[in-house]
Amino acid sequence: MRVAEQETVVNGSARLTKQVADALFANLVTLNLRDIPSSPALPEGIPAAQRFTYVINTPLAERFS
Repeated sequence: MRVAEQETVVNGSARLTKQVADALFANLVTLNLRDIPSSPALPEGIPAAQRFTYVINTPLAERFS
């Protein structure tokens, strides 16, 4: 195996990622940024908190279920 083909896996990294995601979401709430458009360039107008839930929190929650 060549060095370029090696994969490094950090034990417990999913839990750490979940903790970071929870802290980021808490900041969205604390700073009252939940309802700002997540991307003004996109037509659907999904609020930041909703997009964060769909893209980050839900997949992480599924990982731990």
